Amino acid sequence: MTTTTLKKCLGCPAMPGEDHGEWCDHARCPECGEQLIQCDEHEDSSRPARWHGIDQQAEVAQQLDWWTTAVGIDHLVEDYTRVLFADALGMITWDPETQRYVIGQIDEAALGAAMARSGLG
Repeated sequence: MTTTTLKKCLGCPAMPGEDHGEWCDHARCPECGEQLIQCDEHEDSSRPARWHGIDQQAEVAQQLDWWTTAVGIDHLVEDYTRVLFADALGMITWDPETQRYVIGQIDEAALGAAMARSGLG
């Protein structure tokens, strides 16, 4: 299942290829990829947060075909939890230049084991 639909940001009026609004809660820190409004480490960055038309974590989930179910939703959705674990394990990394994740070597066994240890697998 792969669905990449470029659309306006849900948190500000940015269209694909434009910069997020200053207080957009959907923007990612251009330097590290954390949610921008929660990133205290890079407050002085002069680089604007770019909207690509798709959430960067959703983009990774779609590219890797990682889907899950969610309460109250009758269709599969991107598995953000799997993306977060892959990031924590260094299987994906944030590229400040492109403001997107770079997918590295995915070890599904290690990923599944880490999620299971946390009670999520």
